[in-house]
Amino acid sequence: MQEASLARARQETLGQLELQEAANRVTIALAEREAEIERRWQEIHNLINERDLSRRLIEKLPKLAAHMPEIGELKVLHMGDGDSAFDALPAFLTKMLAIADSMGIRLTRQSAA
Repeated sequence: MQEASLARARQETLGQLELQEAANRVTIALAEREAEIERRWQEIHNLINERDLSRRLIEKLPKLAAHMPEIGELKVLHMGDGDSAFDALPAFLTKMLAIADSMGIRLTRQSAA
């Protein structure tokens, strides 16, 4: 009688393990399908043409611009080679004034009286 009881308990345990294994297989299969769907969506996004990407960027530009800091002043310092010797002195002076201004040194012009 005890052997029959043990056999029945063993069968129940094996049945529960088989059910749990089946449930695990279903969970894994669902996760694999979700991963495949996500991979395909990413592939679709990667294949979107340039025109659509430009359209989406243009739609988002106002939001991007709203988060950018306010520009009070814009200075450009170009340190390239000049085409002629005539441009060298004015270019040099402009660069020096821009460098001084960027360091906080304000050089003002004094008008002749």
